[in-house]
Amino acid sequence: MINLLIEREEASAQIQLNFYLQNVSSYSFSCTLRLEGVEGDFRVRERFVKGGQLGRIFVVPAHFVKDHLRVDYSTTRFSTMGLEGSSSGKLKIKARDFARKNVFIDELNATCLKYPLWEEKKGKDKAVKLDFKPKSEKPGEALQFVDIYNTKELVEFDTTIDLHIEKLVDDPSKVDANTAFLIQMKAFQQFMDKAIRLGVDKVYVIHGLGKGKLRNRVKGYAEDLDVVDEVKNEWDPRFGYGASEIRFK
Repeated sequence: MINLLIEREEASAQIQLNFYLQNVSSYSFSCTLRLEGVEGDFRVRERFVKGGQLGRIFVVPAHFVKDHLRVDYSTTRFSTMGLEGSSSGKLKIKARDFARKNVFIDELNATCLKYPLWEEKKGKDKAVKLDFKPKSEKPGEALQFVDIYNTKELVEFDTTIDLHIEKLVDDPSKVDANTAFLIQMKAFQQFMDKAIRLGVDKVYVIHGLGKGKLRNRVKGYAEDLDVVDEVKNEWDPRFGYGASEIRFK
């Protein structure tokens, strides 16, 4: 199940609404949300949310809400078998809901409105294991977390990752497009975790050109991290426009 959480918070002498995506399943989801009835740049967010992840997607000052708040959403679920289905709908958020429908969310230590964007059918919520090995790596060695004080790991860490599927699996002909995308995002997320733990200044992510789906997901995921300062997709003599530079704070 994946939920939309909305927290009403009084911060810095003003009221703001914090929107979160909460994935309490073992699947991964691609989510697109559009806010209606608000002013400012809060309109559309696209996020890839892995199993067990909770992340904030919008922060909206209450005075920016000019009408009845509405959320249009679409979600797509992925497993190692590929695309598992999709769901879409509309939510109408009313002011009185904050007095009547609040639930306590342990991870946030706060009360929120909670709206399921996808509900598991009974008996279907089974653990999913992403079982792939990066090419030319020994089992268990690839993309592991490391000790931040391990200077050997820091020196050996390659700050460039190539997300072309042929660089991640031994036989890309056996991997369909949806599964390939899931593997690419999993590899990218683990790469970012390691880069953050090592404290590097910047990394390069080779995503290619294509239709921009992978590039946009990489950008959205990175910009959602507090430790990221900037994401740039500019011409580079090595990669052209097929890579993004991510700088850390």
